[in-house]
Amino acid sequence: MTWLIISGVVVSILSTFLWRKGQQKIEEVERYHFHNTTNGGVVQFSSYEDSKRMEYKRRVGESLIYIAKIIIGFSIPLIGVPIIMWIAI
Repeated sequence: MTWLIISGVVVSILSTFLWRKGQQKIEEVERYHFHNTTNGGVVQFSSYEDSKRMEYKRRVGESLIYIAKIIIGFSIPLIGVPIIMWIAI
């Protein structure tokens, strides 16, 4: 039963790491947009490939956050169920 709690904590730490990495990717894209926006509100890129690269980074960041949410959803029962069983005994 304790291994379930430990594995739940480890999985939660992993999902927190993934969430933070996703936030960093999105923040990097937003920082680029902030520094390269014209007065008309258009983001300037040096090439089409740079534009696609930034869009890819944003999608990777959003995907990492989404995966982290799913992992957190699975880790909550790993932590909670053994604790509830231990309290009930």
